[in-house]
Amino acid sequence: MRRYILVLIAFLFYNFLFSGCETGQRKTSLEVFQDKIVFFCGDGICTVDPDGSDLKKVSSSKRKGAYLNSSWSSDKGMIGATVFVRKMPQILLIASDGSRVDTLGLPVEKEEKVVVKKSVYFRGWVGEDGLLFSTGAFEDARAGVIDTTGEVKKILRGSYPKGLGQHKIAYLGYSYAKGGMGTDIMIFDLEAGKNLNLTGDKKIQYFLPTGSPDGEKIAFAFASRERAEELWIINLEGKERKLLATKEKDYEGMQMRTIEFSPDSKRLLFLPDNGAQSEVYVVNTDGTGLKGITGGIAHGRGGASWSPDGKRIVFTSSKDGNEELYIINADGTGLFRLTQNETGDCCPDW
Repeated sequence: MRRYILVLIAFLFYNFLFSGCETGQRKTSLEVFQDKIVFFCGDGICTVDPDGSDLKKVSSSKRKGAYLNSSWSSDKGMIGATVFVRKMPQILLIASDGSRVDTLGLPVEKEEKVVVKKSVYFRGWVGEDGLLFSTGAFEDARAGVIDTTGEVKKILRGSYPKGLGQHKIAYLGYSYAKGGMGTDIMIFDLEAGKNLNLTGDKKIQYFLPTGSPDGEKIAFAFASRERAEELWIINLEGKERKLLATKEKDYEGMQMRTIEFSPDSKRLLFLPDNGAQSEVYVVNTDGTGLKGITGGIAHGRGGASWSPDGKRIVFTSSKDGNEELYIINADGTGLFRLTQNETGDCCPDW
């Protein structure tokens, strides 16, 4: 009996000791990814340190251009992306170290008996494990959330969802009025189950609604027949709208491609599309300090992203012959080239 007790104590101690080690290793493993950048690298998805070291391809495809919209989960334990399977876009989920790659099944909304179409685009994350997606267009458009197993959490009538804090989603709803169609900026609270229309305007084309990390503000662009494209910010009560920049006097570009809040929610970067001669702009959320920081070398469709400390920005440029990633300080100093690949690199998320 005494021997049995001693064996049992030894077994419990062994499990306690090594389970603690595993937990420590797991934490350390995630910490490795906290400052890494994920991006498209020719025919795959890669991660890299901000000094250009430890470049690793975590998913690859024989078809060039087979990926879209990759980004980190909140703890950087996973990477979400859009992958084309037999020419149809679907959601790809990748472990940060590339040890697991899954294509998630098609979501189904049982209550409305709506089967989401095969063209499903990954749009980002909400909370710790909510993957945002969109599918369809106009009145057939759907936006929603699934978890990392592919289980549906919510499907909404709209498109282009973005995470807003830990449990809210900003997205576009479609409105119809005599003489044309417009969009509304909507908010859905996953915890409260409530939907809110922030705008309610007619015949205005809102796009790129982007939530702040603190969950208190939304930045967006819009254009109408009477006015050129503009960048605005609004609070969650639909009040205190503030104009931050206008195409007529503050920036150049055919269409806004990227809007992103800084990690502290106090600044925004935005990237209007002017081809290979685009500019990354930075502006404070109170409308002050608007500045172009990249000297017209950014690629409009290549994306841009803040560093976790809000001091630097990574973006895409083809100034040296093909698309590569570059890092620059948020004040426009300290430009350096991050990647050195023969194939094009683009669309980073830091």
